[in-house]
Amino acid sequence: MVQDLSLNPQVTRYRRERWETPDGKTIIAALDPGFVGGYGPNLHRLALTLHFSGQVTCERIVALLNGMGVVISKRQVVRLLTAKLETFRAEDEAVLKAGLGGAYITVDDTGARHAGKSGYTTQIGSITLRRFAPALRNRGWRFCRGCAAHRSM
Repeated sequence: MVQDLSLNPQVTRYRRERWETPDGKTIIAALDPGFVGGYGPNLHRLALTLHFSGQVTCERIVALLNGMGVVISKRQVVRLLTAKLETFRAEDEAVLKAGLGGAYITVDDTGARHAGKSGYTTQIGSITLRRFAPALRNRGWRFCRGCAAHRSM
């Protein structure tokens, strides 16, 4: 068995319809909702995965993508990391809900200071789930109350 991976840039030119209303306004057909600032959903997913799962900085993501032939700036990478996250948030909530359905869960809060500010991380775990949720304030007890309400349903 041989496994391989191919990463290459793909540029597609979309020709969108334009209409002019009787009052002179121009209406342009929308692109697919998966596109963010001229970048497709696969590039968006790769940038999110590298940054959040791989802990890769924006500068390194830019260097990696530029090296592969993708023309992108740091500002555009930041937009990819912050725009249209609703789909990913819904997926994250579904994974959390499924993970909380096990026989038991563990919750642990850890606090630390960074750049002169207190920060907290709540670790949520079960047999099938490990989740780390950073926050600027401690929300562990609130989370535990939410779990109790969720599990009693």
